[in-house]
Amino acid sequence: MNIESNNFPNEFTKIFKYTKSDLTSFSELSGDFNPLHLDQSYAKLLGFKDQVAYGALTIAYLSNIVGMHIPGEGALWSDLRIKWHKPIYPDTSVTFKARITHTSQTTNSIQLEITGHTSRTNDLLFTSNSIVLI
Repeated sequence: MNIESNNFPNEFTKIFKYTKSDLTSFSELSGDFNPLHLDQSYAKLLGFKDQVAYGALTIAYLSNIVGMHIPGEGALWSDLRIKWHKPIYPDTSVTFKARITHTSQTTNSIQLEITGHTSRTNDLLFTSNSIVLI
């Protein structure tokens, strides 16, 4: 795959729902048992309204978009930056909106911006910028 013969979309949207079961599964996969992510009472003591979803779980969902949709198979991250605006809580559906902001034939890469908003209220949760090799 290369920039000149690309057949991937310039924009892509997908909704992911964060569940408590996902947090438990992710804790087992990652070995991160921080109670902020697993214990609602503990999270509330710290001032949050519920358990806070793992940031790395969001990165896994970003990987789904990059590796399967835009640009898709064969893509390889070269750089990833994320700015968190609000925590993500269980039982929240998040709309991920991806768009290509730049293409480079010289490096055979794209710059990709992905934002995450709550599907119900459209609150901005995160913004990410990536360089992806094609």
